[in-house]
Amino acid sequence: MPMWAHYSNNHRGFCVSYNMRELRNTELSACTFPMQYLDKRIDITHIIVSFINQVLKEKQKQISEGKKEIIIDNLIVVYLTAFLQNIKESAWQYEQEFRCAAGDTSIGLPFIKAIPLEIYAGEKCAPLHIERLCNIAFQLNIPLYKMEHTEVNSDFRMTPVRIC
Repeated sequence: MPMWAHYSNNHRGFCVSYNMRELRNTELSACTFPMQYLDKRIDITHIIVSFINQVLKEKQKQISEGKKEIIIDNLIVVYLTAFLQNIKESAWQYEQEFRCAAGDTSIGLPFIKAIPLEIYAGEKCAPLHIERLCNIAFQLNIPLYKMEHTEVNSDFRMTPVRIC
């Protein structure tokens, strides 16, 4: 229930499920990584200082050679960004989140080709959105479920009920 509240506009949105082992989802699985949950922040000051020093050194070199652009042959910023966006404080560990992240200059972005496995609508999803999701599910030949609370459920879990 907390995931639906946090990430689906308080149960009004929807969730799309993907089979990450499906060969047609290689693009998606290649940029999807599990979150790392930590108790303390990581100090990357020394990495940033080193990178800035490299940029300044390269700037001086390029200026002395009469060039007007700085060429940095170091992907640390790319790798560091990818690493840091997959870290959360350990209190969020119950989510067991995976995150897909790709640079906006990657081929085809912002679109990543992937084949959905199923769609889940939130308990409070508007009827108009349910209708649209049902049409999409029909076109993709995948099931659409709506999440519901079940009175007999003792562990507060929601139950997916197939609607299309």
